[in-house]
Amino acid sequence: MVTKIWSMEDLESQFIQCFDALHLNDNDAIHEADQLINQLSLHDDAIPVLTNILQNTNPYYRFHAAITLRLSLRGHDNESFSPGNLISTLLGILSDESDLTIRGYLTFVIGAQLINEETLPLEINFAQMALGSADQQQI
Repeated sequence: MVTKIWSMEDLESQFIQCFDALHLNDNDAIHEADQLINQLSLHDDAIPVLTNILQNTNPYYRFHAAITLRLSLRGHDNESFSPGNLISTLLGILSDESDLTIRGYLTFVIGAQLINEETLPLEINFAQMALGSADQQQI
């Protein structure tokens, strides 16, 4: 994990600044932002910070937070990380997300990186509730 000490607010601010730099027409700034995102994603608080950004009103930030979350999950070993709480949080975010691209990416992250025998009942329960909902977005 990254040893530099960042507060969660500073970490969130750094991620947002990097996401903004990715939108620039400056290859050096994009490269620097990409390198910093890779470093920040290894921070112990990266996952909670990114889940917070996933609730931002700006879909551009939510999209990049979803992508970076996947990168951050790769940096955690399965023995010290329990995905159950994260899945519950992401399913709540997913149910409120209106952007189909972000919804698809969150679904991919949950399915590809977080589902295991222990967490499978969470996904099944969510799917049953979504299928029973009259809200098409839930399905």
